[in-house]
Amino acid sequence: MSAISNNQAHEGRIRELEAELSRCRAKLNGAIKEQKRVEEALRRNNEKYGSILEEIEEGYFEVNLSGYITFFNSAMCDVAGRRADQLKGMHYREHATPETVGRMFRVFSSVFQTGRSEKISDCEFIRKDGARRTLEIAASLRRNPNGRPIGFKGIARDVTEQKKAAAALRRIQREYRLIAENTTDVIETLSLESRITFASPSVKKLRGWTVEETLEQTLGDILSPESLKAATRAIAEELTLEARGTADPRRSRTLELRMRHKDGNILSTETTFRFLRDAVGKPMEILWTIRDISERKASQEELARLAYHDPLTGLFNRRSFLERLDESLAYAIRYDMERAVFYIDLNRFKEVNDAWGHEAGDALLQEVGKRLCRSLRNTDIVCRLGGDEFAVILNNPVDLYPELAAANLLNTLSLPYELRDVSIDFITPSIGVSLFPWDGRDGEILIRKADAAMRRGKRRQSDRNAGGGGSIHFYEETLPRVDASSGRGRR
Repeated sequence: MSAISNNQAHEGRIRELEAELSRCRAKLNGAIKEQKRVEEALRRNNEKYGSILEEIEEGYFEVNLSGYITFFNSAMCDVAGRRADQLKGMHYREHATPETVGRMFRVFSSVFQTGRSEKISDCEFIRKDGARRTLEIAASLRRNPNGRPIGFKGIARDVTEQKKAAAALRRIQREYRLIAENTTDVIETLSLESRITFASPSVKKLRGWTVEETLEQTLGDILSPESLKAATRAIAEELTLEARGTADPRRSRTLELRMRHKDGNILSTETTFRFLRDAVGKPMEILWTIRDISERKASQEELARLAYHDPLTGLFNRRSFLERLDESLAYAIRYDMERAVFYIDLNRFKEVNDAWGHEAGDALLQEVGKRLCRSLRNTDIVCRLGGDEFAVILNNPVDLYPELAAANLLNTLSLPYELRDVSIDFITPSIGVSLFPWDGRDGEILIRKADAAMRRGKRRQSDRNAGGGGSIHFYEETLPRVDASSGRGRR
């Protein structure tokens, strides 16, 4: 009986164990399924994570606490200049300069102790081909799911070209500063947004502002509106050539720009500009060289004025008068209008020079010029032909009859002249008049006929009056004249 009981107990225990085994198998199968689910989720996350990392331009890397590289993206291979199989398992010190290794160790230690991310600037790494690259690295701590530190991760950005460009710019600025501080011309650099970034000390002499004040200015602060438009347009044109890839890196442009002085005056300058470029030839800033040409411009303007004006009276000279007469006649022909030409000679003018000298004669001629201008309209043209001879173009004589205009000039020019201590009351004008289109359609012809009419009238007046009184004489006596008292026209 006891044997049977033992067997039954043993079989019961076996059944319990089988049930327990069955439960364990069920739990194991559930655990395996959960593990597979987690692994699948992890795989998908890693794929997504890896895809994102492959898209970024910067290099991404992970190292363990010993400093060996455990993971990286493709961009990191480009930064390091190594294949993936070469980079995997390398220690960061194997391709960094000693100074960089020391700095990275100190930063990693700090990150490990504080848990805060830190940046490492100017890290120098040596590529597989021996080329040195400068990187900026942002490093942070890696932890496992339990929060325990397991290594470091970082973003590496290659700033080699930017550093070279910055160094080149500093070198260029040093060179130009040396030149700028020893030249009378003003040298300035501007950003591509037209803000002044450097000015030589000579700017104070040219424009009155200190260097510090100048660095707060833009082109709009220093240029006249017209010059600002010209400068902006020129810069835009050069930038367009750059964008098209057709620009000549050695090209410069010279503009005549009007600049404001601190005291409010306007300066004429000759400004030459070109681009300062980075290591790859891309424009970074604009270099201006400014020269004050105010005196030169004033001389040029004075020469131009003298070419067309009488230096004594400031009136148009014969050359300018003929050009304006041709223009006036062309306009009159086009619009079927009339013109009148006056030729004026001063009677007894020689007596002024003989009695009181040429200084008095010059002063009298200047006063004659002023009286002519005051007696005529702004649309009429007055000139001094030479000596004591003057000429007038009466534009649109329909509005101001030549007879009335000539009579007004006769009276005005016959009034006494008060010249310093001398009063001269014997000067009178002889005025000859030719009319367009009746007396001719050419400027030279009209002047000759007005001159002939003046001389004819001078002779007749001289015959009647030994004192040489003033006169008005028209070239064609047969033309109907206006009756000044009635105001009736000649047509």
